[in-house]
This record gives sequence, structure tokens and C-alpha cells, in this order.
Amino acid sequence: MHATSAGKAMLAFIPEEEARAILVRKGLPRLTSTTITSLKELMGQLKEIRLIKIAHDFEENELGIYCIGTPVFNFTDKLAGGVSVSGPANRMKEKGLEYLASIVKKTGEDLSARLGYVQR
Repeated sequence: MHATSAGKAMLAFIPEEEARAILVRKGLPRLTSTTITSLKELMGQLKEIRLIKIAHDFEENELGIYCIGTPVFNFTDKLAGGVSVSGPANRMKEKGLEYLASIVKKTGEDLSARLGYVQR
């Protein structure tokens, strides 16, 4: 979960103590040279994800692959899952990371609405 955009998007929206416990139990193994392996750094990133509802994986899980993810919520305002898009880093950059992030975020919002989530 620590090295994928969907995983980070979901971790950001569960209670912080629960996220920390999961990360401590599972560890933060290095999968690539850009994988975040510092709990402090990742917890800081999760805080930012909570604010913008977008998570990135910049070749953290697999070299050459970028991913952008966002959370999905249900009618009880609880996390239901996450959605993400992945692709070759060079093609994702060509399309524009901000543009792709806006599409992913809108998709997450649409899925959440279909599950009865009402954004407040």
C-alpha cells in the first residue's frame, strides 16, 4: 500500500493510528529506488493526500510507471476503496499529470456519488 497511488489514497482516509499500525506491521520495503521507506515521510504524504484527495506513485512500485489515485467513499461517509490510473511515466507526463489527476479525482467523486456519498 505504501508504494501505490490507490494504496496511499486509501491509507490517507482511514484513522491515522490504523494506517500507522498497518505500515508498521507490513513494513515499508524498498521496491524501487524511489519507494518511500520512511514512516515519517509517508505519514506526511498521507496528510497532504487528505487535503487534495490525490495520491501519486512516481515509479515507487515499478520503474517506468506513474500512477495517480484517489479515494472512493460510500453513503456512510466511510472509505469504500480507491481508483487509480497507471501508465508509462513518459506517456503520463505527455498527457499532463495535473490533467490526469483531475480526471481521476472526478472519477472517484462520481463513483462515490453512485455509492450514496454526499460531499459536505
